[in-house]
Order: sequence, then structure tokens, then C-alpha cells
Amino acid sequence: MRIDEPVLSDTVRQFRQECGAFRFRQAFDMGTWNVAYVYQDLEANAVVGAFTDSDFAGGTSDGSGHTLRAGYSFPRGWRLALRYIIGERGEAAGNLRDYNRLMVDVNFSY
Repeated sequence: MRIDEPVLSDTVRQFRQECGAFRFRQAFDMGTWNVAYVYQDLEANAVVGAFTDSDFAGGTSDGSGHTLRAGYSFPRGWRLALRYIIGERGEAAGNLRDYNRLMVDVNFSY
């Protein structure tokens, strides 16, 4: 059986991931802060499940949305990090629904 190149090209075009990001500063030293923005559009079966971000769209492919991040470094090694994900998932399955998640991390280093 022979696979024609145009058929293969159409198949490859069906599965894609688009991503764009912006980051300003990094919060490592005391009193520093950072902010970041990420946009992702991950179509169904675009990547192997082991390589998807487990926080974005519930850890599956077939999701798109925005991620807002912020962080601040406090004295004595404490850091606070916030991540808010605003997105949708399940479009290819015909079950489109919102996916919003707020994550808060408190880190300590010595």
C-alpha cells in the first residue's frame, strides 16, 4: 500500500500546536517580582499525552486558552507564585466546555 504525499500532508496539518509567550523579569532575589503570559492552542492528538502540560486543559490535548503568571520573592528564602489558566477544552470531541484553574505555590529555599 502506497501513501500519497498530499494525503500525508493533509493529515499532518490536522494536528498542530500553537503557542506564544511573554515574560517580564524573574523573581529570584528578595523583593523582586515577575509576570508572564502564555497562549496555547493544542489540537486533539497533536502530541503524545506524556508531553502535554498536566495543568493546562486538564492534562489532555484538545484545549486552548491563556495562562497568566505572577511571582514575588520575600525575605529569608520565601517565594509566592500564582498561575491562572483561562481556557476551553473538548472542541474536537464535540463537548466544548470552559476550563479555569487558579494555582498558588509557596516555595521556600535555604
